[in-house]
Amino acid sequence: MMVFGLMKYSMAYSGALDRVRASAEVREVLGTPIEDGIFVTGNINISGPSGRAELSFPVRGPRGKATVYVAASKTLGEWHFEHLIVEFDSSGKRIELSAAPTKPNHLPEPTSPSVTPPADAGVAQSVAADH
Repeated sequence: MMVFGLMKYSMAYSGALDRVRASAEVREVLGTPIEDGIFVTGNINISGPSGRAELSFPVRGPRGKATVYVAASKTLGEWHFEHLIVEFDSSGKRIELSAAPTKPNHLPEPTSPSVTPPADAGVAQSVAADH
């Protein structure tokens, strides 16, 4: 049971669930709110900045249920969905959400006090941009 919980904390899982919840087509069929189920099956292997995830998990809304299938890879520290499929229980229809514009690892921007860069910081940035 502990393994299920750990998979739910992965960026591959949370990014997939975020995309499912953001999909207008999924919301139309399942209604809102869309909740995830208890069990996650599959595997996640991570080694530093690279990894692989193959998962499936149930979701449900007030109007129905579905299964989410995820195939994702982590390259250079970022997760990318190869496939993110939602299969609706009622019809068996499958939709592909992997082409959605947002990345699964949507970490919030750090909150730090406003810092004014030194006067010459702009010069260094523009020189670096030319190379």
